[in-house]
Amino acid sequence: MLIVLEAFDARLTVGQAKVQVGANIEVSKLSEHISHDEVTGCVDPRDSRKLMVASLMSDKNHTDFRSILYVSGDGGKSWSIGVNSADRRLDPACAYGWNGDAYFVSAGASVEMNEFYRFRDGDQSWSGPYTMAGGDRPYIAVDGTQGKYRGRIYVNSGVQLEHLDPSVFSDEAASRTVTSIGLFRSLDEGRTFLGPATKIGPPVASRDLPRGQYRIVQNCNSVVLSDGTLVTLLRQFETNGKQEVSGSLKILRSSNGGESYGDAVKISEYSSDWLKFSSKDTVPNVAVDPGSGPFSDNLYGVWHYTKKDSHGKSVGQVSVVSYSSDKGNTWSTPERIDNATDINPGSHDEYQPTVAVNKDGVVGVMWYDGFDDSSTMGYWVRFTASLDGGQTWSPSVRVSEAPNKIGGTEEWHLRGWTTGAEANSPLKIFVRPFVWEASGHTAGLVADANGVFHAFWVDNRTGIKEVWTAPIAVGGPVIKNGANELASFDDLSSKTKIDIDNINVDRVSGRLSATFQLTNISEQTIIGPLKLRILNMESDLGAPQILNAENHVSGFGAVLDLSDSFAGPVVLQPHQQSSGKVLEFKIDHLGPLRSDGNWNTHLLSITARLFGKIQR
Repeated sequence: MLIVLEAFDARLTVGQAKVQVGANIEVSKLSEHISHDEVTGCVDPRDSRKLMVASLMSDKNHTDFRSILYVSGDGGKSWSIGVNSADRRLDPACAYGWNGDAYFVSAGASVEMNEFYRFRDGDQSWSGPYTMAGGDRPYIAVDGTQGKYRGRIYVNSGVQLEHLDPSVFSDEAASRTVTSIGLFRSLDEGRTFLGPATKIGPPVASRDLPRGQYRIVQNCNSVVLSDGTLVTLLRQFETNGKQEVSGSLKILRSSNGGESYGDAVKISEYSSDWLKFSSKDTVPNVAVDPGSGPFSDNLYGVWHYTKKDSHGKSVGQVSVVSYSSDKGNTWSTPERIDNATDINPGSHDEYQPTVAVNKDGVVGVMWYDGFDDSSTMGYWVRFTASLDGGQTWSPSVRVSEAPNKIGGTEEWHLRGWTTGAEANSPLKIFVRPFVWEASGHTAGLVADANGVFHAFWVDNRTGIKEVWTAPIAVGGPVIKNGANELASFDDLSSKTKIDIDNINVDRVSGRLSATFQLTNISEQTIIGPLKLRILNMESDLGAPQILNAENHVSGFGAVLDLSDSFAGPVVLQPHQQSSGKVLEFKIDHLGPLRSDGNWNTHLLSITARLFGKIQR
């Protein structure tokens, strides 16, 4: 339910979650002379002491990345090296098995294969590498359920690579196009793999597109639902001649143990601009609620996109989250993650969002919060949590004790390449300092068996990019519908609409009032009490507050009682309309309309859910 008042990103947040961030710990201390980028993490689902972090690393002036795996047996306090590749490796990922075994995969020296490593619980060394087809951004998922596929190991990867005109891109990694998602499965604890089962491909080969354009299907991570269904996230998009990226996010599901994928389900549209996409690209990721509480099997997807103004100009990167409460069949409208009151929306970029869910159903999201001033640019790491299944989020907190900075004394990795000569044209030779602004395409966030989150990221506070971690504890009850008094209510948002009338605003004090009137648009009878819970509230002209909430909350999480708009019993027959109730707001620092505002300016924009009862 979206309620909008037009005028012809400031936010206030309230949440019960209490977030405590532990001390930052250097994961890559044993390799502190080597630069790191791009991390993924995992935790043993049975043992909170066992953690792993996979990362890319490269020596100065080294043109190729290598992959490395760090292992902790004491909950992240100290780290050792598990796997250290000697040759070119990309896109590392890791996972623990249901029995305590550990697994590591990376794209191998050939762009058409992956390399897989296995550590048997109790052994003292890793075995491998074992090779399989594929080669673009592999991920590992393990079935830890009690179902018939328990223990199966899944590796999903991009397959069937096509090479484009190298003059369009600056390096080999960027010149690949993934034309399909491949799913490999192991029935013997990683000794052998079957597959791949494939799904999704562009309708035409990228080499047939005009110069400077291409089409891609990008592999993202997978999770396993409680019934053993595997869910794989993917991004399908293309570029155009204006250097814009557009497409959509989708999921694929396998309910037969990885033998095949079903039809894709769309989550959301996706858009970016190529310059920002190249430097701050985030591989979207998905997490599942593993518990047995009110949000069990809820899916949560996070990604970032380029926000544009009314003239189509890029104004920054925005991180968003969408959730599904029906195992991926339908998804909520994406909502912005960042709600920190100490940050001016639009003055910074949000990228590298990463999501995890703990055993209690607490959803955590971490991201890189960018900054760009006159002398340096870079990012801090921030975190927020949701106790109501992704409907509202706690005020975000800073996780990193120091920022990643670019524009000072950071180490440069120098790279060179040439483009092939065309007829009557000279060779072009380039040398550039390579400093990955987003530190790769992935960051790491996991939740251990005790419910503690562990964040993994990269920053250069020591003068070189290293991998860091911090534990994050989130306190507060996980409650259906976000409040004890609403936990037993039905969600009536799709069965009702709200008409708004008698809108008045005092532009000096910023006080605003409006009459809200309910209509039952369903064929069922609705009975009260009727409560409107605020999930999100914004104004383009100031900072909004609610003045007459039942629970005395002035922002997110406010509960408004609409029952007293009825003269008698709180009953709405099909297609019946209630009497109106006056709700009161205040817009702090109410400003004038912008020159490009007019019809596009929101005086007040509210996302809410209506709760009550269906008469049965």
